Amino acid sequence: MAGGAGYVAAVKLTREGEVVLSTAWLAGVLPNLVCAAVVPLAPLLSRRLLSGRDFLWMTLFTAIGLCLYEFTQVWMPRRTFDWDDVVATAVGAMVALVLGAGFFLLTGRKSAEPTAAPDPAGR
Repeated sequence: MAGGAGYVAAVKLTREGEVVLSTAWLAGVLPNLVCAAVVPLAPLLSRRLLSGRDFLWMTLFTAIGLCLYEFTQVWMPRRTFDWDDVVATAVGAMVALVLGAGFFLLTGRKSAEPTAAPDPAGR
């Protein structure tokens, strides 16, 4: 998949030896990229402790949902399926995984269970 993403990026960014970044192409893939990267990170802002496993599941389900939506556009009127959106979703999910892993490493969170409170009676 990474090789395919690299090929798509190379084709989109270069034409006849000069670097060209089409704003129409960027506007087409940016929503999938941002959604796949931001939605899994949103629960990390809440007060609820989120485990690493929950974060992985959320990232996976976000990416699967966006890809399924992209594939169902084949049967929707006035919608177009685009492999670039699927690749942007995968890249966004990878960005979310890297940022989430950094968050869990920096905060030291490992599980969703809060630590036991000390006994006020001193026992």
